[in-house]
Amino acid sequence: MALPSWIEDLLFGPLIYASPFGNDDNPGTFALPKRTVAAGLAALPKKGGGRLHLRGGTYVENVLVSGFCGLSWRPLVIRSHPGEEASIDGTVAEFREAGNQEWTPVPGQPDEFISSVTYPQTTTDDADEVKRGAFMDRVPYTRLVTYSQLEDLRAVGTTFDKLWTGEGPTVVRCPKPDEPGEDEDTPDEPSLGRRPRVYMGPGIYFDAVSRKVHIRLSHTSNEIDDLADYKGETDPRNLRLALSAHADTALTVEKSANVKITDVMLRFGGESTVRVRNSLDIVFDHVRIMAASRGIRLGEVNTNTVFQHCEVRGGWPTWLFRSDRKDEYCFRENGKVVTNELGKHTSSAILSGTGANTGTHVHHCEFSDGHDLYLFGTGMRFHHNWVHNFNDDALALNAVATVDARVWQNVFTQCLMAISYGAKHDVSGQCAVFRNLIDLRRPTAGIRPQRDGDKDVWRQGAFYKSNNADGPLDLFHNTAITLVAGAIMPSGREPTKAAFNHYRHRGTARLRSFNNIFVAITPQEYAHLDKYVAYLPGALPPGPTNGNCYFRSGHEPPWNEPMFSINHPSQEYDSLEGYLGSQEHQAGFEDDGTDQKPPFYSFHFDGTLDDEHDDLRLTDGNPHHQAVQLPDDLDEMDPLSLSWIPEFARPKQDMGCYGYFAAPLAVGVNGRHRYPPPPTT
Repeated sequence: MALPSWIEDLLFGPLIYASPFGNDDNPGTFALPKRTVAAGLAALPKKGGGRLHLRGGTYVENVLVSGFCGLSWRPLVIRSHPGEEASIDGTVAEFREAGNQEWTPVPGQPDEFISSVTYPQTTTDDADEVKRGAFMDRVPYTRLVTYSQLEDLRAVGTTFDKLWTGEGPTVVRCPKPDEPGEDEDTPDEPSLGRRPRVYMGPGIYFDAVSRKVHIRLSHTSNEIDDLADYKGETDPRNLRLALSAHADTALTVEKSANVKITDVMLRFGGESTVRVRNSLDIVFDHVRIMAASRGIRLGEVNTNTVFQHCEVRGGWPTWLFRSDRKDEYCFRENGKVVTNELGKHTSSAILSGTGANTGTHVHHCEFSDGHDLYLFGTGMRFHHNWVHNFNDDALALNAVATVDARVWQNVFTQCLMAISYGAKHDVSGQCAVFRNLIDLRRPTAGIRPQRDGDKDVWRQGAFYKSNNADGPLDLFHNTAITLVAGAIMPSGREPTKAAFNHYRHRGTARLRSFNNIFVAITPQEYAHLDKYVAYLPGALPPGPTNGNCYFRSGHEPPWNEPMFSINHPSQEYDSLEGYLGSQEHQAGFEDDGTDQKPPFYSFHFDGTLDDEHDDLRLTDGNPHHQAVQLPDDLDEMDPLSLSWIPEFARPKQDMGCYGYFAAPLAVGVNGRHRYPPPPTT
């Protein structure tokens, strides 16, 4: 029995409806809804909470929630009407319908079109520049490449050789930020060779002079297995496209408190799809986000922002490579040093924020097809998430100041770098990464082909990256698998120094490691590329480290390199026993560790993937893989700790991520991704 409307208003706040088929002059009832989200918000009180129900359909607008202050027990709720799905799209109005006449062919340029509309400049920065875009209907969600140079959009070639000697820009040293870029003030830079102009796939270029958009949707021909080329429509007039100005967002929440966004889709935008700034207790629940260059950006100061059961797709195209973002270069043009950023602005951090955020909580979310994911601020909690197909850092821990971050019971698959201290500054406060499954056997699309027929495009994942600004960091009860860590495949060039190198760098920050399972796989055809399984600590950096399992597999001995190394002083060991007997070994460091094969229920130690049957739980009763007792401060974090059981009755805890009871990891929206998967019938 439905409650009277006055009681519902008392309990949940006033209710306003919006519909794409409504009218903003309507009162906002179910029968007479508002047309826009903005008008629906304007009909609600700024204080005390309320409800905005969005009828199914698409709202093309930059929604701003500003100055709203709900109550903890009666927040402002913005949601799709039950049983329907509303999408908020941060795009310009043009190009969204197939059969449009908003593009004009460019004479003499195959497949290139220019926008009929001009976008006037109304600000002093690039806020009005329409240089981000995506396909509206392509599955999976796919972005258009943002081109830095029109010459690349028009290029015939699709390969990018940094040793190119043919026609193309002459590369010079890029000036530092505090250096001038004019000829008369900049000393002559030595030539650093040439770079080819390169077509990177369907994309757009914004001409800041004409204020128009150029687009080209030519097919690609990389011909790489498992990386779909673009073979779709080449005439943009026949497609629905989502183009956005730099400042466009689907949703911005600012100077607000106790706001909940639930069961909606947020799509597109310029630099960011979702922004939150200077707000308190903002919750995103079961929200689907099709990301712009950035998916979610928490700017300035926010407290207790929550993302739960959300799906965030980066839309990285299968014909775009990590090097298209990383291999930018500088050249001289018209007396200035110009930077060609290639496709850098196509995709950036899928989740990011400032160091001033506190209490950010992200759980049961899915992040896929992106470049980076940042942890940030103080007290961030990140758990039961699925992070998949990232061509750079799956966990960037020091891109900005990060203190007391806790990362647990997540699954990381197909990522270039699981844990990164890749920044050269902003050393983080103590962070803890525990009870995670990190499976890096699948490679990511890393290197654009350098010549026709080149297949060396894959980058194998590595566990840890450091630029000497590490930690302090606690690693415990993780299960991590690498396959020829860091190598460019299929040639196998440039593998990392060690599969697990978190103790490689000298430093003073505390780095503790307990009860992890580290498996380094080098298949037989890459036996000559064997590297250390792991670095172990000598006198520095400090530990302790104990109770870990290190195992190498993939081919039969002999091995190309010893199993372990100490970097300071440089020493090598063929076994853990050799390390324990050395002068560099410190008492307690890996006294209870092992280098014996972990008894997984079902796993191919040659590196073969078997998604239906891989099961990285440990079989019962193996004394070599029993965990050591964690220090009290780490034991308090551990959700699977058995220390509450009296010691005389306490079962032995296993190494790795699963724990004694070995329940599958259920991650992502509503726990729908399970590791191991449920048995098939």
